[in-house]
Amino acid sequence: MNLAGIAVSPFLAIHKLRRYVAYRNIDEINPERWIIKPLNPAATAVARAKPGPHVMIVGASFGELLLMERVTEELEAKLGPVGISWVLRDRETIRQAAQFHPDRSLAYWPFDSVFPVARLLNSMKPDLMVMTERYRAANLVVGASRMGVSTVLINGRWRRRASVVEGIQRGYARKLLRSFQTLLFQSQTHLDSAKPLLDPEQVVKITGDLKYDLRQKELEPEAVASLEAWLGKGAPLLAAGSTDVPAEEEMVLTAFMAVRAQTPCRLLLAPRRPNRRDEILKMLERYGLKASFRTEPTEGADVFILDTMGELAWAYRYSVAAYVGGSFSGMGHNVIEPVGYGLPVTYGMRRGHFESMQKLCERHGVGFRVGDATELSGIWRRALLDKEFADGVRAKGAALVEDQRGAMRTTIDALEAEIVAMRKRGGRAA
Repeated sequence: MNLAGIAVSPFLAIHKLRRYVAYRNIDEINPERWIIKPLNPAATAVARAKPGPHVMIVGASFGELLLMERVTEELEAKLGPVGISWVLRDRETIRQAAQFHPDRSLAYWPFDSVFPVARLLNSMKPDLMVMTERYRAANLVVGASRMGVSTVLINGRWRRRASVVEGIQRGYARKLLRSFQTLLFQSQTHLDSAKPLLDPEQVVKITGDLKYDLRQKELEPEAVASLEAWLGKGAPLLAAGSTDVPAEEEMVLTAFMAVRAQTPCRLLLAPRRPNRRDEILKMLERYGLKASFRTEPTEGADVFILDTMGELAWAYRYSVAAYVGGSFSGMGHNVIEPVGYGLPVTYGMRRGHFESMQKLCERHGVGFRVGDATELSGIWRRALLDKEFADGVRAKGAALVEDQRGAMRTTIDALEAEIVAMRKRGGRAA
Protein backbone atom coordinates (compact mmCIF):
# COMPACT_ATOMS: atom_id res chain seq x y z
CA MET A 1 0.00 0.00 0.00
CA ASN A 2 2.82 2.39 0.83
CA LEU A 3 4.58 1.54 -2.44
CA ALA A 4 1.34 2.38 -4.25
CA GLY A 5 1.20 5.64 -2.30
CA ILE A 6 4.74 6.53 -3.42
CA ALA A 7 3.82 5.75 -7.01
CA VAL A 8 0.87 8.14 -7.03
CA SER A 9 2.40 10.72 -4.69
CA PRO A 10 2.90 13.37 -7.43
CA PHE A 11 -0.80 13.19 -8.25
CA LEU A 12 -1.74 13.31 -4.55
CA ALA A 13 0.46 16.38 -4.09
CA ILE A 14 -1.26 18.12 -6.98
CA HIS A 15 -4.66 17.16 -5.56
CA LYS A 16 -3.80 18.55 -2.13
CA LEU A 17 -2.46 21.79 -3.58
CA ARG A 18 -5.60 22.15 -5.69
CA ARG A 19 -7.79 21.72 -2.61
CA TYR A 20 -5.67 24.18 -0.68
CA VAL A 21 -5.95 26.79 -3.42
CA ALA A 22 -9.71 26.19 -3.74
CA TYR A 23 -10.59 26.18 -0.04
CA ARG A 24 -7.55 27.75 1.67
CA ASN A 25 -7.52 24.70 3.96
CA ILE A 26 -4.06 24.55 5.53
CA ASP A 27 -4.79 21.06 6.88
CA GLU A 28 -4.31 19.70 3.34
CA ILE A 29 -0.60 20.65 3.38
CA ASN A 30 0.18 21.34 7.06
CA PRO A 31 3.84 20.30 7.65
CA GLU A 32 3.06 19.70 11.32
CA ARG A 33 1.10 16.64 10.21
CA TRP A 34 4.32 15.21 8.80
CA ILE A 35 6.89 16.04 11.49
CA ILE A 36 4.84 14.70 14.39
CA LYS A 37 5.65 15.41 18.03
CA PRO A 38 3.65 16.07 21.21
CA LEU A 39 2.48 19.70 21.19
CA ASN A 40 2.86 19.92 24.96
CA PRO A 41 5.45 17.28 26.01
CA ALA A 42 4.98 17.92 29.74
CA ALA A 43 1.25 17.12 29.52
CA THR A 44 2.03 13.99 27.50
CA ALA A 45 4.51 12.86 30.16
CA VAL A 46 1.86 13.38 32.85
CA ALA A 47 -0.70 11.39 30.83
CA ARG A 48 1.71 8.49 30.39
CA ALA A 49 2.59 8.52 34.11
CA LYS A 50 -1.02 8.04 35.26
CA PRO A 51 -2.26 4.57 36.21
CA GLY A 52 -2.26 2.66 32.92
CA PRO A 53 -3.14 2.38 30.17
CA HIS A 54 -2.26 5.52 28.20
CA VAL A 55 -5.33 6.18 26.03
CA MET A 56 -4.95 8.08 22.75
CA ILE A 57 -8.26 9.33 21.29
CA VAL A 58 -8.09 10.29 17.60
CA GLY A 59 -10.52 12.64 15.85
CA ALA A 60 -10.60 14.86 12.79
CA SER A 61 -12.19 18.24 13.45
CA PHE A 62 -14.38 20.22 15.82
CA GLY A 63 -17.33 17.80 15.70
CA GLU A 64 -15.10 14.94 16.82
CA LEU A 65 -13.49 17.15 19.48
CA LEU A 66 -16.91 17.58 21.11
CA LEU A 67 -17.26 13.78 21.25
CA MET A 68 -13.73 13.39 22.60
CA GLU A 69 -14.40 15.92 25.37
CA ARG A 70 -17.51 14.07 26.49
CA VAL A 71 -15.92 10.60 26.27
CA THR A 72 -12.92 11.81 28.28
CA GLU A 73 -15.15 13.39 30.90
CA GLU A 74 -17.20 10.21 31.30
CA LEU A 75 -14.16 7.92 31.49
CA GLU A 76 -12.44 10.07 34.12
CA ALA A 77 -15.66 10.23 36.15
CA LYS A 78 -15.98 6.43 36.17
CA LEU A 79 -12.34 5.35 36.44
CA GLY A 80 -10.60 8.17 38.27
CA PRO A 81 -7.21 9.32 36.92
CA VAL A 82 -6.73 8.08 33.36
CA GLY A 83 -3.89 9.12 31.07
CA ILE A 84 -5.70 10.44 27.99
CA SER A 85 -4.16 12.22 25.00
CA TRP A 86 -6.02 13.75 22.07
CA VAL A 87 -4.87 13.54 18.47
CA LEU A 88 -6.61 15.97 16.09
CA ARG A 89 -6.26 16.76 12.39
CA ASP A 90 -7.33 20.38 11.94
CA ARG A 91 -5.11 23.26 13.02
CA GLU A 92 -8.00 25.44 14.19
CA THR A 93 -9.44 22.55 16.21
CA ILE A 94 -6.04 21.98 17.84
CA ARG A 95 -5.98 25.66 18.82
CA GLN A 96 -9.42 25.37 20.37
CA ALA A 97 -8.41 22.26 22.30
CA ALA A 98 -5.24 23.94 23.58
CA GLN A 99 -7.15 27.06 24.60
CA PHE A 100 -9.91 25.32 26.55
CA HIS A 101 -7.86 22.33 27.77
CA PRO A 102 -4.33 23.68 28.35
CA ASP A 103 -3.30 20.65 30.43
CA ARG A 104 -4.45 18.05 27.89
CA SER A 105 -1.81 16.08 25.99
CA LEU A 106 -2.18 16.92 22.27
CA ALA A 107 -0.68 15.92 18.94
CA TYR A 108 -1.54 16.22 15.25
CA TRP A 109 -3.17 13.38 13.34
CA PRO A 110 -0.40 12.45 10.88
CA PHE A 111 -0.64 12.09 7.14
CA ASP A 112 -1.12 8.38 6.59
CA SER A 113 2.41 7.42 5.60
CA VAL A 114 4.93 5.27 7.44
CA PHE A 115 7.21 8.07 8.67
CA PRO A 116 4.68 10.42 10.31
CA VAL A 117 2.65 7.51 11.73
CA ALA A 118 5.79 6.01 13.29
CA ARG A 119 6.66 9.43 14.72
CA LEU A 120 3.25 9.68 16.38
CA LEU A 121 3.25 6.17 17.85
CA ASN A 122 6.86 6.38 19.06
CA SER A 123 6.46 9.82 20.63
CA MET A 124 3.05 9.28 22.26
CA LYS A 125 3.52 5.59 23.15
CA PRO A 126 -0.19 4.79 23.55
CA ASP A 127 -1.45 1.52 25.00
CA LEU A 128 -5.02 2.00 23.76
CA MET A 129 -5.99 3.94 20.61
CA VAL A 130 -9.61 5.02 20.17
CA MET A 131 -10.59 6.12 16.67
CA THR A 132 -13.61 8.44 16.58
CA GLU A 133 -15.78 7.92 13.47
CA ARG A 134 -13.13 8.56 10.81
CA TYR A 135 -10.62 5.76 10.67
CA ARG A 136 -9.68 4.94 7.06
CA ALA A 137 -6.04 5.58 7.87
CA ALA A 138 -4.51 2.17 7.26
CA ASN A 139 -0.94 2.97 8.30
CA LEU A 140 -2.11 4.39 11.61
CA VAL A 141 -4.61 1.66 12.47
CA VAL A 142 -2.63 -1.32 11.17
CA GLY A 143 0.65 0.13 12.45
CA ALA A 144 -0.73 0.66 15.95
CA SER A 145 -2.10 -2.87 16.03
CA ARG A 146 1.24 -4.33 14.94
CA MET A 147 3.03 -2.36 17.66
CA GLY A 148 0.81 -4.00 20.29
CA VAL A 149 -1.54 -1.06 20.77
CA SER A 150 -5.11 -2.12 21.50
CA THR A 151 -7.35 -0.41 18.93
CA VAL A 152 -11.03 0.50 19.31
CA LEU A 153 -13.45 2.20 16.93
CA ILE A 154 -16.30 4.25 18.41
CA ASN A 155 -19.31 5.75 16.63
CA GLY A 156 -18.23 3.73 13.60
CA ARG A 157 -19.74 3.77 10.13
CA TRP A 158 -19.26 1.55 7.12
CA ARG A 159 -21.27 1.73 3.95
CA ARG A 160 -21.45 -0.51 0.95
CA ARG A 161 -20.00 0.80 -2.29
CA ALA A 162 -20.39 -0.18 -5.92
CA SER A 163 -19.41 -3.82 -6.45
CA VAL A 164 -16.43 -2.87 -8.63
CA VAL A 165 -15.11 -0.50 -5.96
CA GLU A 166 -15.71 -3.06 -3.22
CA GLY A 167 -13.79 -5.66 -5.19
CA ILE A 168 -10.78 -3.38 -5.58
CA GLN A 169 -10.81 -2.26 -1.94
CA ARG A 170 -11.68 -5.59 -0.34
CA GLY A 171 -8.16 -6.58 0.76
CA TYR A 172 -7.42 -3.10 2.10
CA ALA A 173 -10.77 -2.86 3.89
CA ARG A 174 -10.46 -6.30 5.48
CA LYS A 175 -6.96 -5.55 6.77
CA LEU A 176 -8.08 -2.20 8.14
CA LEU A 177 -11.20 -3.44 9.93
CA ARG A 178 -9.54 -6.57 11.33
CA SER A 179 -6.85 -4.45 12.98
CA PHE A 180 -9.45 -3.24 15.49
CA GLN A 181 -9.99 -5.37 18.57
CA THR A 182 -13.35 -3.73 19.27
CA LEU A 183 -15.72 -2.02 16.84
CA LEU A 184 -18.71 0.00 18.06
CA PHE A 185 -21.04 0.85 15.16
CA GLN A 186 -23.76 3.48 14.98
CA SER A 187 -26.42 1.17 13.55
CA GLN A 188 -27.28 -2.31 12.35
CA THR A 189 -27.00 -1.04 8.77
CA HIS A 190 -23.35 -0.03 9.25
CA LEU A 191 -22.58 -3.33 10.98
CA ASP A 192 -24.23 -5.38 8.23
CA SER A 193 -22.20 -3.51 5.60
CA ALA A 194 -18.93 -4.27 7.40
CA LYS A 195 -19.73 -7.81 8.57
CA PRO A 196 -18.34 -9.74 5.56
CA LEU A 197 -14.95 -8.12 6.24
CA LEU A 198 -14.76 -8.81 9.98
CA ASP A 199 -13.20 -11.64 11.97
CA PRO A 200 -15.65 -13.65 14.14
CA GLU A 201 -13.35 -13.18 17.15
CA GLN A 202 -13.57 -9.38 17.11
CA VAL A 203 -15.77 -7.64 19.67
CA VAL A 204 -18.53 -5.93 17.67
CA LYS A 205 -21.46 -3.94 19.10
CA ILE A 206 -24.16 -1.50 18.02
CA THR A 207 -24.22 1.55 20.28
CA GLY A 208 -26.22 4.17 18.37
CA ASP A 209 -24.93 7.59 17.33
CA LEU A 210 -22.98 9.47 20.00
CA LYS A 211 -23.94 12.84 18.54
CA TYR A 212 -27.44 12.54 20.00
CA ASP A 213 -25.87 12.38 23.48
CA LEU A 214 -23.77 15.51 23.18
CA ARG A 215 -24.61 18.16 25.75
CA GLN A 216 -24.60 21.82 24.84
CA LYS A 217 -21.06 23.13 25.30
CA GLU A 218 -21.14 25.69 28.07
CA LEU A 219 -19.75 29.13 27.31
CA GLU A 220 -18.34 31.61 29.77
CA PRO A 221 -21.04 34.01 31.10
CA GLU A 222 -19.29 36.94 29.39
CA ALA A 223 -19.35 35.12 26.04
CA VAL A 224 -23.04 34.28 26.44
CA ALA A 225 -23.92 37.88 27.31
CA SER A 226 -21.97 39.24 24.35
CA LEU A 227 -23.44 36.66 21.94
CA GLU A 228 -26.95 37.48 23.11
CA ALA A 229 -26.34 41.21 22.76
CA TRP A 230 -25.07 40.58 19.21
CA LEU A 231 -27.87 38.25 18.04
CA GLY A 232 -30.70 38.35 20.53
CA LYS A 233 -32.57 41.48 19.44
CA GLY A 234 -34.12 42.46 16.15
CA ALA A 235 -36.03 40.71 13.36
CA PRO A 236 -36.26 36.90 13.38
CA LEU A 237 -32.94 35.20 12.67
CA LEU A 238 -32.29 32.53 10.02
CA ALA A 239 -29.07 30.51 10.38
CA ALA A 240 -26.67 28.94 7.90
CA GLY A 241 -23.93 27.01 9.69
CA SER A 242 -20.75 25.30 8.48
CA THR A 243 -21.03 26.44 4.87
CA ASP A 244 -18.10 25.14 2.86
CA VAL A 245 -17.97 26.66 -0.62
CA PRO A 246 -18.98 29.94 -2.31
CA ALA A 247 -21.73 28.26 -4.36
CA GLU A 248 -23.39 27.13 -1.15
CA GLU A 249 -23.28 30.62 0.33
CA GLU A 250 -24.65 32.05 -2.91
CA MET A 251 -27.64 29.73 -2.56
CA VAL A 252 -28.12 30.74 1.09
CA LEU A 253 -27.95 34.47 0.30
CA THR A 254 -30.34 34.16 -2.64
CA ALA A 255 -32.83 32.33 -0.41
CA PHE A 256 -32.42 34.93 2.32
CA MET A 257 -33.06 37.80 -0.10
CA ALA A 258 -36.24 36.08 -1.35
CA VAL A 259 -37.57 35.58 2.18
CA ARG A 260 -36.62 39.07 3.29
CA ALA A 261 -38.58 40.51 0.38
CA GLN A 262 -41.73 39.09 2.01
CA THR A 263 -41.07 39.36 5.74
CA PRO A 264 -38.44 41.02 7.97
CA CYS A 265 -35.58 38.72 8.95
CA ARG A 266 -31.83 38.63 9.54
CA LEU A 267 -29.20 36.01 8.64
CA LEU A 268 -26.57 34.31 10.79
CA LEU A 269 -23.80 32.98 8.54
CA ALA A 270 -21.10 30.72 10.00
CA PRO A 271 -18.56 29.64 7.35
CA ARG A 272 -16.75 26.42 8.15
CA ARG A 273 -13.43 28.22 7.86
CA PRO A 274 -13.30 31.71 9.41
CA ASN A 275 -10.29 32.66 7.26
CA ARG A 276 -12.66 33.21 4.30
CA ARG A 277 -13.65 36.62 5.67
CA ASP A 278 -12.65 38.74 2.64
CA GLU A 279 -14.32 36.36 0.22
CA ILE A 280 -17.58 36.47 2.20
CA LEU A 281 -17.48 40.26 2.45
CA LYS A 282 -17.16 40.65 -1.33
CA MET A 283 -20.12 38.33 -1.79
CA LEU A 284 -22.27 40.36 0.62
CA GLU A 285 -21.33 43.61 -1.15
CA ARG A 286 -22.73 42.22 -4.41
CA TYR A 287 -26.04 41.59 -2.64
CA GLY A 288 -26.03 45.02 -1.00
CA LEU A 289 -25.99 43.47 2.48
CA LYS A 290 -24.29 44.94 5.54
CA ALA A 291 -22.22 42.57 7.70
CA SER A 292 -21.52 42.41 11.41
CA PHE A 293 -18.71 40.12 12.51
CA ARG A 294 -18.72 38.36 15.86
CA THR A 295 -15.19 39.65 16.47
CA GLU A 296 -16.09 43.17 15.20
CA PRO A 297 -19.80 43.79 15.85
CA THR A 298 -21.49 46.72 14.10
CA GLU A 299 -24.99 48.20 14.26
CA GLY A 300 -27.70 47.87 11.63
CA ALA A 301 -26.41 44.68 10.02
CA ASP A 302 -28.37 42.35 7.74
CA VAL A 303 -25.97 39.41 8.02
CA PHE A 304 -24.19 38.35 11.20
CA ILE A 305 -20.98 36.44 10.46
CA LEU A 306 -19.80 34.06 13.15
CA ASP A 307 -16.02 34.14 12.66
CA THR A 308 -15.18 32.24 15.86
CA MET A 309 -15.00 28.52 16.67
CA GLY A 310 -17.09 26.73 19.26
CA GLU A 311 -20.08 29.12 19.40
CA LEU A 312 -22.29 27.95 16.53
CA ALA A 313 -24.18 25.30 18.50
CA TRP A 314 -25.04 27.91 21.12
CA ALA A 315 -25.95 30.55 18.53
CA TYR A 316 -28.60 28.31 16.94
CA ARG A 317 -30.87 29.01 19.94
CA TYR A 318 -31.45 32.56 18.71
CA SER A 319 -32.69 31.32 15.30
CA VAL A 320 -36.04 30.16 13.96
CA ALA A 321 -34.67 27.85 11.22
CA ALA A 322 -31.28 26.54 10.16
CA TYR A 323 -29.42 25.37 7.09
CA VAL A 324 -26.47 23.06 7.83
CA GLY A 325 -23.75 23.26 5.20
CA GLY A 326 -21.28 20.82 3.75
CA SER A 327 -23.88 18.72 1.95
CA PHE A 328 -23.92 20.98 -1.12
CA SER A 329 -20.63 19.62 -2.42
CA GLY A 330 -18.99 17.80 0.51
CA MET A 331 -19.76 15.11 3.08
CA GLY A 332 -22.08 17.17 5.29
CA HIS A 333 -22.05 18.16 8.94
CA ASN A 334 -24.02 17.34 12.08
CA VAL A 335 -27.68 18.33 11.54
CA ILE A 336 -28.94 17.43 15.00
CA GLU A 337 -27.69 20.55 16.84
CA PRO A 338 -30.44 22.88 15.53
CA VAL A 339 -33.04 20.10 15.87
CA GLY A 340 -32.27 20.03 19.59
CA TYR A 341 -33.51 23.64 19.76
CA GLY A 342 -36.71 22.73 17.93
CA LEU A 343 -35.67 24.27 14.60
CA PRO A 344 -36.53 22.89 11.17
CA VAL A 345 -33.17 21.89 9.67
CA THR A 346 -32.35 22.03 5.96
CA TYR A 347 -29.32 20.69 4.10
CA GLY A 348 -28.12 20.01 0.56
CA MET A 349 -28.74 16.99 -1.62
CA ARG A 350 -25.57 15.07 -0.76
CA ARG A 351 -26.05 12.65 2.12
CA GLY A 352 -22.36 12.17 2.89
CA HIS A 353 -21.53 10.94 6.39
CA PHE A 354 -24.91 11.94 7.81
CA GLU A 355 -27.31 9.90 5.71
CA SER A 356 -28.95 8.00 8.57
CA MET A 357 -29.31 11.16 10.68
CA GLN A 358 -30.81 13.13 7.79
CA LYS A 359 -33.28 10.35 6.95
CA LEU A 360 -34.34 10.08 10.59
CA CYS A 361 -35.02 13.83 10.69
CA GLU A 362 -37.02 13.56 7.47
CA ARG A 363 -39.16 10.70 8.83
CA HIS A 364 -39.97 12.84 11.88
CA GLY A 365 -40.82 15.87 9.76
CA VAL A 366 -38.02 18.09 11.09
CA GLY A 367 -35.40 17.68 8.33
CA PHE A 368 -35.64 18.87 4.72
CA ARG A 369 -33.32 18.31 1.74
CA VAL A 370 -33.09 21.33 -0.54
CA GLY A 371 -31.61 21.44 -4.00
CA ASP A 372 -31.66 25.18 -4.62
CA ALA A 373 -32.45 28.60 -3.19
CA THR A 374 -36.16 28.32 -4.05
CA GLU A 375 -36.59 25.19 -1.94
CA LEU A 376 -34.56 26.65 0.92
CA SER A 377 -36.52 29.90 0.94
CA GLY A 378 -39.77 27.90 1.00
CA ILE A 379 -38.83 26.14 4.25
CA TRP A 380 -37.51 29.33 5.82
CA ARG A 381 -40.69 31.16 4.86
CA ARG A 382 -42.83 28.47 6.52
CA ALA A 383 -40.73 28.65 9.70
CA LEU A 384 -41.29 32.41 9.88
CA LEU A 385 -44.96 32.63 8.85
CA ASP A 386 -46.61 29.28 9.65
CA LYS A 387 -46.96 29.00 13.44
CA GLU A 388 -48.55 25.54 13.27
CA PHE A 389 -45.58 24.25 11.25
CA ALA A 390 -43.03 25.83 13.62
CA ASP A 391 -44.76 24.50 16.76
CA GLY A 392 -45.03 21.01 15.26
CA VAL A 393 -41.34 20.90 14.38
CA ARG A 394 -40.40 22.08 17.86
CA ALA A 395 -42.31 19.25 19.55
CA LYS A 396 -41.17 16.55 17.13
CA GLY A 397 -37.53 17.63 17.28
CA ALA A 398 -37.38 17.39 21.06
CA ALA A 399 -38.95 13.92 20.99
CA LEU A 400 -36.56 12.72 18.28
CA VAL A 401 -33.43 13.73 20.19
CA GLU A 402 -34.65 12.26 23.47
CA ASP A 403 -35.58 8.96 21.81
CA GLN A 404 -32.13 8.52 20.22
CA ARG A 405 -30.05 9.02 23.35
CA GLY A 406 -28.14 6.21 25.05
CA ALA A 407 -25.10 5.65 22.82
CA MET A 408 -22.73 7.37 25.24
CA ARG A 409 -23.52 4.99 28.10
CA THR A 410 -22.99 1.90 25.91
CA THR A 411 -19.75 3.30 24.47
CA ILE A 412 -18.31 4.23 27.86
CA ASP A 413 -19.18 0.78 29.25
CA ALA A 414 -17.23 -0.85 26.41
CA LEU A 415 -14.20 1.44 26.84
CA GLU A 416 -14.28 0.99 30.61
CA ALA A 417 -14.19 -2.80 30.18
CA GLU A 418 -11.20 -2.47 27.84
CA ILE A 419 -9.28 -0.19 30.21
CA VAL A 420 -10.00 -2.31 33.29
CA ALA A 421 -8.85 -5.45 31.47
CA MET A 422 -5.65 -3.70 30.38
CA ARG A 423 -4.96 -2.51 33.92
CA LYS A 424 -5.23 -6.10 35.12
CA ARG A 425 -2.71 -7.09 32.45
CA GLY A 426 -0.34 -4.36 33.55
CA GLY A 427 -1.29 -1.65 31.09
CA ARG A 428 -0.60 -2.99 27.63
CA ALA A 429 -2.68 -4.97 25.18
CA ALA A 430 -2.49 -8.73 25.30
